Amino acid sequence: MFKTKQITTIVFMISLFSILLALQANAIETKEIIAKKIFIKTETVSRLDNKEQKQHIKNLYQDIYPTLQTLKVFGIFPGPFISKEELKLSPKKLADVIAEDKHSGWPWLIQFSINNCLDIFKTNQEHLIPFVKKDIESQITANKKRALYVIRDLNLTNFFKSIVYVLETDSSLFGIATITLRDIDNPKAIAPIVRTCPNLQRNMVFGYLRLLQRGRSADPSLITLLESKDPEVRWRAGYALAESNDPKLIPYVFRLSKDKNAMVRKQASNIGLCIKGKNFEKVRPALITLLHDSSTKVKLFTAICLAQRKDTVCASTLLDLLKDDSLIYANNSNVVGAMYDITGSYFGYDKSPGAWKPTTENNQRAIKQFAKWIKNNVENNNLKNIKQISGVILPTTNGHYVPYSPDGKTTGVWTPTMDQIIKAQPIILKYIEKSNKLIYNNINNYRCQYFGIIVNGKKRIYCNFFRLRDFHKNWQTKPVIVDDGGN
Repeated sequence: MFKTKQITTIVFMISLFSILLALQANAIETKEIIAKKIFIKTETVSRLDNKEQKQHIKNLYQDIYPTLQTLKVFGIFPGPFISKEELKLSPKKLADVIAEDKHSGWPWLIQFSINNCLDIFKTNQEHLIPFVKKDIESQITANKKRALYVIRDLNLTNFFKSIVYVLETDSSLFGIATITLRDIDNPKAIAPIVRTCPNLQRNMVFGYLRLLQRGRSADPSLITLLESKDPEVRWRAGYALAESNDPKLIPYVFRLSKDKNAMVRKQASNIGLCIKGKNFEKVRPALITLLHDSSTKVKLFTAICLAQRKDTVCASTLLDLLKDDSLIYANNSNVVGAMYDITGSYFGYDKSPGAWKPTTENNQRAIKQFAKWIKNNVENNNLKNIKQISGVILPTTNGHYVPYSPDGKTTGVWTPTMDQIIKAQPIILKYIEKSNKLIYNNINNYRCQYFGIIVNGKKRIYCNFFRLRDFHKNWQTKPVIVDDGGN
């Protein structure tokens, strides 16, 4: 049963410790000898008919495949092509061809052996599954581990609950269990992973969670972590949620864009930039604010990503970054690329090593041309012209501080949601523009407390505007009482 084989990927970072473990059985044998023996074994079995293959399932699963996991290597690397004629060679001669004639070495023998095992397992799953089931339910860590290898590589989704149980009960298998849940790609894994590792730090699990969240509704367990007191947890949760494209996250983008921690603000930008369709316009004002962030990293990330969207609102920020002589080469190169994304031109900017600095005569000339392009092609999107209301929602327990409503009696209170406030802001701004020019023209210097009140049986949002003063230290939790109308 011959077939053309070609490997296109391989993992290239060998763990010396893992290799030593595999060699303990026979200290005399080198990894090259072990790889060749395993290849000959798996290649021989792969050429048997299904009935004969079944007799080898137990050995391949319990002994060969776990050993291959300790020897395999990591990274992307083009593999050797094995022709149909070469596949007719004996397993021993084929091993020599792969390892020696093709100069591929023992790592490719390991990779071919892994592929042989997986092909055999797929063909004989009804004989394999009982061994996997027994191991995953075992109390022996080594047995559970080898089961997880096969569940992951064969994508055996029926074992989902068993994997979660291992995750929650055997800390030593946290890494392989989370990787298996990631590869099975079931979003129900998000909550148990968060429960097991609430700071999202171990094994950089926030990266696995990001893959599970991609294009899916934001998991409540991660949304809760956006409110964590620990900024490290907040930014990891933001990173994990970034690609979910869930409009429920829009209010959090606005909130996190004002966070004291720069990494949190960067993830606010990350989430917002991944919002698609009509919802992007709702989140765009927060991103524009981040173009003027105090952190260069936040500005850089936001501007480059907006440029990829062909959004010229980032042009002025790119110009400032292009002039920044303190940027490292990689960041400067990214800015030059972003400039091209929105203009279709490099304006002659030389980004080659040794000539990339913005202070050279050539690059100064290019910068001036970019500035001229901005003046002629980009609308004035200065932050001063972006009208935004910075405020806080106060809960119903503070409702009794609202004195009255001018058009009726206040009969009750309620607590608005962040989404309701965001939807109401354009209406509020339009009203202020007509009724109070002083506040409207200086809106960025004002803060607002939002209360939910019920007037004549209808829900209303009561807005308490005031200039932020030094003595307003608790304005985010306690109502500010403005006497005589204030200013």
